[in-house]
Amino acid sequence: MSRNSLFIFAFFATVALCMPQHASAQSMGGSFRQEGIASWYGPEFDGRPTASGEIFNSTLFTAAHPSLPFGTFLLVTNKQNNRQITVKVNDRGPFVASRIIDLSKAAAEHLDMIASGTAPVVVETMPTTTMQPVEPPIPAPITVTPSIPGPGFGPEPSAMTMAPSASAEQSGSYPFPPVTVNIYSTPQPEYEIPQPQFDPYAQPWLQSIPQPYIQPFDFQPEGPPTYYTPPSPPPPPAYAPPPPPAYPPPPVYAPPPALPSSGLKLLPAINPQPGRLYRLQVGSYKIPRHAVDAFEKLKAVGLNPSYEPNGEFYRVVLTRVPGIEVPSVVAKLEYAGFREALIKEDR
Repeated sequence: MSRNSLFIFAFFATVALCMPQHASAQSMGGSFRQEGIASWYGPEFDGRPTASGEIFNSTLFTAAHPSLPFGTFLLVTNKQNNRQITVKVNDRGPFVASRIIDLSKAAAEHLDMIASGTAPVVVETMPTTTMQPVEPPIPAPITVTPSIPGPGFGPEPSAMTMAPSASAEQSGSYPFPPVTVNIYSTPQPEYEIPQPQFDPYAQPWLQSIPQPYIQPFDFQPEGPPTYYTPPSPPPPPAYAPPPPPAYPPPPVYAPPPALPSSGLKLLPAINPQPGRLYRLQVGSYKIPRHAVDAFEKLKAVGLNPSYEPNGEFYRVVLTRVPGIEVPSVVAKLEYAGFREALIKEDR
């Protein structure tokens, strides 16, 4: 075997070994299919801009892919439980060689992969269809020709005609025959019929009826008139000063409950000096969800933690802690449920 053949064989063997064995991609006729491991990233990145310029929101169905164009919609299927979700690519990642896609927290919850952190998935592009608009048919014109009424039924009616369109006139075909409608106006009388005037006193038989006698009313007052006098209003009540306001009793000071001690260990066991600053590491997690849980526990007891990426791990640390405050910080860590912490000077 020649030297060139050996070189080509070694090159292709090296490329085959470097390619990930858990993922396979197919691109046929504009479609895309890929199998591999999916991970997720959550609320700790909310409010930050993604690679596409959009602001990341862990409650939306989005994803990060290494190479697909922004705005691509993907159908992600969890091979362990056959759950599916449609996501939109708006970020770049993941940057770990063994993973093919990074999902938002909402998409990971739908696929039931929050607890495990990763899951084997199948990624496919969504099929698209083109809808052609359908124009409604144009109805043919209608011709209305009124008929002429007979004599003695009023004036001659007017005619209404709708001209046909150019297309119908050229084809000479209509969907239905013309309709003839008789239109009449209200006839006007040639003379006015006089109305009789009825006078009841013009009848002789009504004049013989005697009219009733009405005796006039004679009013005689029995004394001088009396006038109504309204009663006088009651006198106003005597002034009474308002009662003094009732002040609440002063609060009784109660000391805060003592924090339970669970025996937190500082590694190494040192005595912090008051004039120095220290750094405490409370945990290092491979699953981002566990790092977020530790971060929220420290926030709940009044501490100010931060993240430190270290390869595939996320460290949760407390930086620049004064030596005089280390005992109180240790008490809060014990109250939050931590068992040990690494301590060293923070320069």
